[in-house]
Amino acid sequence: MIFGDFNEILDVQEHSNYATSPFVTLGMRNFKDVIRYCSLSDTTIHGPQFTWCNKREKQLICKKLYRVLVNDSWLLAYPQSHCTFDTGGCSDHMRCRIQIRVPVNKPRRPFKFTNAVATLPGFLPLIKSFWSETEVLRTSTSALFRFRKSSKA
Repeated sequence: MIFGDFNEILDVQEHSNYATSPFVTLGMRNFKDVIRYCSLSDTTIHGPQFTWCNKREKQLICKKLYRVLVNDSWLLAYPQSHCTFDTGGCSDHMRCRIQIRVPVNKPRRPFKFTNAVATLPGFLPLIKSFWSETEVLRTSTSALFRFRKSSKA
């Protein structure tokens, strides 16, 4: 992960006045080449599109200068990571919070049976036919294991 103020935009649409000056500068081209060469990409972003603003009332300019760049290895290891840019403060730059979340394996929840299912007309005949076609279980560990396996299928 690489993050910070790169003082350059990657695309003309990352400038608030891109309609009036839609030119790709040499700096933009070089920055894009470096990012492509290093196989980096922007991480998922929450918040405003522009991360810098000159805070002028007249001739206001906003740009996306601050970014969080990651590679494919990072995305595989932390697929839920993202950054959030916050407005406010006295600086012309926005604050950035980086959230790194490791996927959590949720514990399996127990099976829950809803009594309303038992009142359906076809429920009891279905259960009766299933149990009549199933081999008789002995009270051994392997029989209970087989029963558990067959009930999951």
